[in-house]
Amino acid sequence: MSNYKIFLGYLAVAIELASYAPYFWGIYKGKIKPHAFTWFVWGTLTGIGFVAQILSGAGAGSWIMALNSIFCFAIAGIGFRQKHVKFVLFDWVALVGAFLAIVFWRITDNPLTAVVLISVSDGIGLLPTIRKVYYFPDEESISPWALGILYYIISLFALQSFTITTWLYPAAIILFDSIFVLEATIRRRQFANKRLQL
Repeated sequence: MSNYKIFLGYLAVAIELASYAPYFWGIYKGKIKPHAFTWFVWGTLTGIGFVAQILSGAGAGSWIMALNSIFCFAIAGIGFRQKHVKFVLFDWVALVGAFLAIVFWRITDNPLTAVVLISVSDGIGLLPTIRKVYYFPDEESISPWALGILYYIISLFALQSFTITTWLYPAAIILFDSIFVLEATIRRRQFANKRLQL
């Protein structure tokens, strides 16, 4: 593995650690209320993504997936403990998609099948949070998502093996995070304008 890819892997991990710190702080202060089941689904999906990347020779570019899975499960645990749980259809569909990804991967012995399924499932799993931020934009922090775009882009350049199996899911996450950041930014401005008019 080349030195610059290892450096990029470490850089992406450092940015991810920095991005989650304010998110956990916001949860601790009660300003952020994570949707527990959605974070559980993301932990499952990124865990599968990590395994698929590792088996496809992703190298340092896969480190982000492993760390992200750990953080997602930690946030899900906090959310469950705080009882920020609503079991909506989108979450169940995404979770079923995650388990189908494992099943089809085992049947076909093709990690790309799993990667396609978890990419779709991740988008479905994001829908409850997208809905929540539309109505309560101040209950989610934008900065971790914006930094997520950055460290996933860096992780793409850190991939040792650049195949559709290794890059598709991180690219999907970049797209989904971008949609979230755009929506949250727009809704916060709309709410701020309404407050000014009152």
